[in-house]
Amino acid sequence: SKESKESKDESKVKVAGDAASQSVRVNVKNLSPSCGADDLRALFEDSGAVTQAQVKTNPDGSGKGMGFVCYATQAEAEKAVTDMNGKVVEERALSVKI
Repeated sequence: SKESKESKDESKVKVAGDAASQSVRVNVKNLSPSCGADDLRALFEDSGAVTQAQVKTNPDGSGKGMGFVCYATQAEAEKAVTDMNGKVVEERALSVKI
């Protein structure tokens, strides 16, 4: 049973390495309708280098209250979740998950 545990750990490391070479996506919910991609990027830059930020929008251009931010590393993405999940922005508590 020890061997199977080790091989599972190895596969996790490989997956994390592959993800890091692309980017790690962090999903954000409960954003204010006025929050755009630039606002989202600014909110999350303190946690690490944001490689992409996107907010889902309605046809009229207002935000749907959800989006995502991508980081170059898993560590930065995890820091963003720790830093930002439950943080109140414009009277809304953000839901932030990887």
